[in-house]
Amino acid sequence: MSKFKLILWLCISAILLGNAVKFEFDGSETFILLFNIVMTYQYLTTRKSLYQSLASCCLLIYVFLSLNLYAFGNFMGLMGEQYTVEQRSALAVFGNNVLCCFLVGSMIFLSRRRERFNPQEIDKSLRRPFSPTVVWLILSVAFTLSFISYCLGIGRMGAEGVQLPFKLNGIIQMIRTDIIPIVFMMIVARNYRDKRLKKYLICFFFLALLETFVMLSKSRLVFLFLPLVLYYVLRERRIDKKLIKALLPVVVVFFLLYPIIGAMRYIDSDSLFSFSSIQKSKELSEDLESQKEGDGIQIQFYNRSFLAGQHFMNAYDTIKDEDLFDFSRFPLIVVMGGSAAYETHVIEQFPETAIHSSGTTGITDALLVGGRGLAYATILLLTFLASLIDSPKSNKKLMLKVFFLLLFIELIRAKSYSTFLDMLILPFMASKIFEYFIIRKSYTKDLQITDHTT
Repeated sequence: MSKFKLILWLCISAILLGNAVKFEFDGSETFILLFNIVMTYQYLTTRKSLYQSLASCCLLIYVFLSLNLYAFGNFMGLMGEQYTVEQRSALAVFGNNVLCCFLVGSMIFLSRRRERFNPQEIDKSLRRPFSPTVVWLILSVAFTLSFISYCLGIGRMGAEGVQLPFKLNGIIQMIRTDIIPIVFMMIVARNYRDKRLKKYLICFFFLALLETFVMLSKSRLVFLFLPLVLYYVLRERRIDKKLIKALLPVVVVFFLLYPIIGAMRYIDSDSLFSFSSIQKSKELSEDLESQKEGDGIQIQFYNRSFLAGQHFMNAYDTIKDEDLFDFSRFPLIVVMGGSAAYETHVIEQFPETAIHSSGTTGITDALLVGGRGLAYATILLLTFLASLIDSPKSNKKLMLKVFFLLLFIELIRAKSYSTFLDMLILPFMASKIFEYFIIRKSYTKDLQITDHTT
């Protein structure tokens, strides 16, 4: 076992044991905990490369950070919620059971992944690189759509933009948020050996920076680069100095802007790009931070990224006395368009007029729809999907692997069953079908190696 795997196993084991002591697990809960510790060691040792098991590892890390670690730590909720010992104890038990389901599912579906990995097969059927003219045209279109959106307020959080005819608002937003990152991943893949790729990436960084201000979204910078990073990591099968050096400006800018962007939604300014508006936002964010009694930016980022534990504890009074499977909430969730609305207006009691959504996650979505039993079954289903995505066969068309991995991450962190209840399901499906189609067009029908030189 590598040092990284050993450290990861020790961290998980320590938190699990800490929860057992802190919340006084009974005999059955302690048995499951010990099983989890042993099986986590087995899980890590049987996977020679975590990069080849990236989907499965993402699920493991999300479960651990959002449930097990959140129960152990004394964290506040996003809205300043203070949780009781009873709520945290229930979360620790739930997280323990969810982790057990993950490990059992991973053991069952491991046989699907025993095919030998062949590095020579990675993306060997890619078509020729894009020409510089095509790349600059794509970047020009992306910048133009961002400037139009900025002027009209399209996609800006906390504000209503100008409504365009023929549903152009939704089309422009879908192109910016979904299609552009996938198209740029295609540029990176097909122009991987192109000396001009560095210039393209610098321009893309400024596009991502612009998009962060246009949407006033804290996570926009990260999610625009996520397809590119996943493609690089899966192709190179490592996180090297080259990647760290390339991502350093993105990470630095992200943490500098994180407290400012949220505050910008509440200031009155003619231009979001003016020095005065940024200064006002910085002062407002500092005032907000000083009122949170030590709930700093790192905790905010952790809270916002791993919401499943918070949602479980927020819903605890609703679910604590129900059976293993309980679909009594499902009809109302259908009427409301998903568990995010149910979480926001029924559990957290926000009024219907509030411009706020507490969101949901793949785990708590299943929990609200069908109870703990459906949540456990959903984890088993997700481990099966992870085994398919992690299959070495998918390396032959690596961009498709990244495409399905992104969908998988969305199922984990955003919503699972409520995806099919969303009123925007048809546009969502249309965009994903289009993305899948253009990715497939980047590969030749045969498997002959193409020339990647320029």
